[in-house]
Amino acid sequence: MFVNKLQMLADNLRTHNNVSLIPNPYFPEGWFAVCLSKELKKDQLKRLSYFSTEFIAIRDENGEAVVMDAYCPHMGAFLGRKGKVVGGQVVCPFHEWKFNAQGDCVEVPFCERAPSTARSKLKAYPTIERNGMVMMWRHSSREPYYEIPDLSELSGKAWTNQICFKFITRGNSMEAKENVCDGSHFVTIHDQPEPTFCEFNTDGPFATHRVQMGLNLKRLGLSPKVAKFVLKHVGNSDMTTSFYGPGFQNMHALNPLFEMAEEIHSTPVDEHRSIVWFLTRVSKESAWSPMPWLFLAIVKAREAKDVMMEVPIFAHKKFMDKPLFQKQEMAIPKFRKWYGQFYAEGESGKPVMRDIAANAPTSKTGRISKLESANGNAAKVQFAATDS
Repeated sequence: MFVNKLQMLADNLRTHNNVSLIPNPYFPEGWFAVCLSKELKKDQLKRLSYFSTEFIAIRDENGEAVVMDAYCPHMGAFLGRKGKVVGGQVVCPFHEWKFNAQGDCVEVPFCERAPSTARSKLKAYPTIERNGMVMMWRHSSREPYYEIPDLSELSGKAWTNQICFKFITRGNSMEAKENVCDGSHFVTIHDQPEPTFCEFNTDGPFATHRVQMGLNLKRLGLSPKVAKFVLKHVGNSDMTTSFYGPGFQNMHALNPLFEMAEEIHSTPVDEHRSIVWFLTRVSKESAWSPMPWLFLAIVKAREAKDVMMEVPIFAHKKFMDKPLFQKQEMAIPKFRKWYGQFYAEGESGKPVMRDIAANAPTSKTGRISKLESANGNAAKVQFAATDS
């Protein structure tokens, strides 16, 4: 129910006229999810729309997933409508030219041999299947230079099966991802306690964000008395988010009550919208082990509500190239500087996301030793944002 409401909300939101367009190039480059593996069937041609471009996805004769351009190089027919897959090969609906999974034209009706020039080739993109997702490599000039981790250990008996939560969000894809580094909004939007520790570290195309905070168990449906009793025996929740390029992040949450693993994929549809997948599991060996599925359902319902709180804000907000970051928000500009590496360089003299991210304002030290808590007491907090 929450997911349906969220999608209706996202679909009906409009972009305000006063919201500035994101400077070109709009889209980051790297590995991006395009669909769930189970959604791509053998002998099926799947239409995809990402990066303001049409693509198709197929499975070759060996069952391997391949993402390709969606327009026939012969006369420009759109393969996503009435195109077919026969024996792992794409068949154009117009003149029935056939292309193999590498994009080579292998057969043309009424011709003795197929053309073999570069112009006759249907572009095929590097494609992998990782952790139940089909992912394509989109880059204007480089072959894949970083890996998406294999998280198959989370498919074992110690974890529940995944619950997938998919929705469309409007706004800048970079802002949507930097949201995890915004400790302030956990308090103001999601009614969470203040973070007591936060750090952001980078390593080339990889980054890690770690935050510690208390638990608001009333958000999970517990009565105030039960929540108060449980909190006496529960410490902080430790949440670590690992970023692998601009399109994938893996979040691990751990506290004495439960352990949760969540894979988050985000892929731009166009300059204003992105598709986001949340794939969540909980450990069967945590304190909630007698009822892991019940707890997982509660968490996903709460998460859907949380997203519904943010979707309207991001849909109507203006992109700020120089926000007024406060001390407790200094992990955000560090994130922007890291994320900026995934944008292509623009034409000379024209502002691009790469430059805006690189020039994000930062504090002199990049470190904060104290954060004033809501009740006036000084909570010891370390906001470390260092490049490793």
